[in-house]
Amino acid sequence: MGHEIGHWQLHRGMDFACLHEDIGNPSGMTKQKEREADRFSANLLMPWFLFRPISQTFAHADFKAISELAHRFQTSFVATAIRFVESNVIPAMIVCHDKEKRQWFKRSKDIPERWFPQDTVDHDSFAFDILYGGFERNTRQQKVSAASWFDRTEAAECEIFEQSTPYIDGQVITMLEFFEESMLEDPPKMEFQNNYRW
Repeated sequence: MGHEIGHWQLHRGMDFACLHEDIGNPSGMTKQKEREADRFSANLLMPWFLFRPISQTFAHADFKAISELAHRFQTSFVATAIRFVESNVIPAMIVCHDKEKRQWFKRSKDIPERWFPQDTVDHDSFAFDILYGGFERNTRQQKVSAASWFDRTEAAECEIFEQSTPYIDGQVITMLEFFEESMLEDPPKMEFQNNYRW
């Protein structure tokens, strides 16, 4: 209902089709009006002045926190998880994969853009166990090597928290929590020395 109220408020009189599968589907990023209606709905149902202070009471970006927030605000699990990540209370990233590829992801603003999740699920991740091992329940939030999620040389030296859960149509949703300061810092700028002699 919040999504449709958003269309009424923002797009009244415009020509477009609002399909059921587009509502709350972050992978349909090309459908600008749908994303605007989703944003309106999030602001209506989970206003920042209420959502952010409650989010700050949780110690981790895990599914227990998301479930409690979803229950309190009467919102969907995924919409709540995205709102939590966007709140930037805890540096976190939510990622959705199927067996073929990454479908979508959202990161907190404190996470540098160099941390871009891999296209496919790594065999060392817990998400892999759900997609290919038939796990039908949430995994526990556990430390994993950042190299399980990010294709960067420095990732092999870092750890993150991962928690994954089955999602619709054979997909898996994963929450990644960043706790190492080095991952949140901007990379040092490379200095080039001019050794040319003129």
